[in-house]
Amino acid sequence: MKRYLFIVFFFCISFNGTQGQSLPDTVSEKAIISLLTCEEGEELYAAFGHSALRVRDSLTGIDVVFNYGTFNFREPNFYGKFVQGQLLYFLSTGSFQRFLQSYQADNRGVTEQVLNLDTLQTKELYAKLLVNLKPENKYYKYDFFYDNCTTRLWELIKPENNEDKAEEISPEATMSFRDYIHPYLESKPWVRFGIDILLGQPTDLATVQNTAQFLPDNLMHTLEYLEYGTKPVVKATVQLFESKPVNQEESQFIPYVFFWGLFGGVLVLFAIEVYFNLHFHWIDRLLYLSTGLIGCLIVYLWFISDHQATNQNLHLLWAFPVNLYFVFFPKKKTLYHIVYGLAITGLLLGFPWLPQNFPVEVIPVLLVLLLRLVRLAMSEKKKKGNIKYSMQA
Repeated sequence: MKRYLFIVFFFCISFNGTQGQSLPDTVSEKAIISLLTCEEGEELYAAFGHSALRVRDSLTGIDVVFNYGTFNFREPNFYGKFVQGQLLYFLSTGSFQRFLQSYQADNRGVTEQVLNLDTLQTKELYAKLLVNLKPENKYYKYDFFYDNCTTRLWELIKPENNEDKAEEISPEATMSFRDYIHPYLESKPWVRFGIDILLGQPTDLATVQNTAQFLPDNLMHTLEYLEYGTKPVVKATVQLFESKPVNQEESQFIPYVFFWGLFGGVLVLFAIEVYFNLHFHWIDRLLYLSTGLIGCLIVYLWFISDHQATNQNLHLLWAFPVNLYFVFFPKKKTLYHIVYGLAITGLLLGFPWLPQNFPVEVIPVLLVLLLRLVRLAMSEKKKKGNIKYSMQA
């Protein structure tokens, strides 16, 4: 479970650079600073790519990468802090050659955009990086939408007064955070489904120029349209490494097929129950257990963790922690079941108009839950009828 949560929320790959590397206090007029954008990788933790800044100076001989995506795996309670939203990332430096070789080994393309900075701007930006590299400044609390290894770079290199360029940058200016991350997860449908369940309404907020820069590809694309005064931000674009095509076999075991198959199986069992006057309480227990555990996780991420994007999660209407109580008392009919059934019915009827984007795979899950509540109501009605008949006799 810890590993799964780490994968689901890990939106920025780390790069363990060489710490403590000796760097000059300033750079010469020959220095060049560029943005490095790395493609997404096959591994789940690399699904959204990575960004870093490269500083090279032929006179001082440095060629170093400044990377905000570094963290310490050995930190005590690492997974707990990550899930809690309290994991500290930090700025590190490392050799450019090692950086490039690591992405070549992973077959992940690397694009370099040379920033169109004059000597003064280059020295100022380098000075800011050195200040941020100090022990008292280099740590920050990672947030996968609002404060990550890419947004930190955007804040450093973005030009002033470019708000009027927003419409030119992207015709999809109203895209939400969820809209942006979905294309990266097309080959990982189960991860996409898990992310959609755990992220709440803030993920469906429309982005603007500043907030859209949480993805490396977005930042790279945006810089092509912006200007430092009257000159373009990007002086030159170079493809340092082009990844080789990889054939990926599409799995048929996807959430959509699985959950509709589950609904079909439960429907068959429902018919058997009715025909033979049975009640398979083990089905109810499994559903209560799974939805109750998911509900506990949603509550934790919403009310206890520091993550912003997991707040206001309407999936709590069907995945509710109280369901765990009915794992042990599945026959006990209460007002809760009526309210629970109404909530599920409301979600199904209002599905297209919900303020939160629900994955379509949730529909068969809701139908399964509603079907089991119907079966419970039928059993209770029959039980009452039998009691009444016995009293009359």
